[in-house]
Amino acid sequence: MGSTNNDIFNGPLTIVNSSTHEFYLATGDTSYFNNNLIINNTSAGGVVFGNTGGVSYLASGKTISIGSSGFTDNYLTLKNFYQLGSTAQTLTLTGTAIVNCNNANFNGNLTVTAPGILLKNSTFNGTTTLTRNGSSGNFHSDGGNLYNNSFTIDNSGSSGRIRLASTTADTYNGSATFSSSGGQDVQIAYSGNNIFAGNITINSNKVVFNTASGKVTFSGGNSQTLNGSYNYPFKISYQQKCKSCNCQYDIKCG
Repeated sequence: MGSTNNDIFNGPLTIVNSSTHEFYLATGDTSYFNNNLIINNTSAGGVVFGNTGGVSYLASGKTISIGSSGFTDNYLTLKNFYQLGSTAQTLTLTGTAIVNCNNANFNGNLTVTAPGILLKNSTFNGTTTLTRNGSSGNFHSDGGNLYNNSFTIDNSGSSGRIRLASTTADTYNGSATFSSSGGQDVQIAYSGNNIFAGNITINSNKVVFNTASGKVTFSGGNSQTLNGSYNYPFKISYQQKCKSCNCQYDIKCG
């Protein structure tokens, strides 16, 4: 749908895909979803927005959600998907399903629970809470994401890692919390110069920073704190004297 001309949905739209092929919306043109959007996917097909460059606008005050049949397999891809307004959004997927945000923009609070989560070049202006609860596979997000409010991610899966900023740095303008309640790896700031302007909290020794070529930069204008009861394994690739007391990377001195 929306391959060469725009679609306008003024009433509630419910998508049900029970096939082994994808359901495409806003494929190549701009589509307007002026009412609530409900997605169901019960087979291996998946649902994709903006597959070949199309753009989707979700109207102010409206929601995108998972329907009563559920979303149990393949990808829910939100590419070039823009939320107008600041209504809170909740997406809960099950089975082996994956949420894939690629150049998406959410203005309201966003809560996602899914077996797999991938993030690329997206902007999150509200509080963002992500829980990956799958039992297989590694999920390496490209990065290039901007988090303008508090951000929380938890790898509660029984196997498989989460990696953020796999190829491009992320920016965290609010507080950031990284958890591994499932005991699986959470790799932060894997590549690029990742900016942290707020406080950071971790709850596991499975949470690690800049394990490859990535860099962690603390940029807040006020004091920043590192919270939690675990060590912070920052990798330091060179030494520099602290200007305050001449120590080597004494974090208390800045």
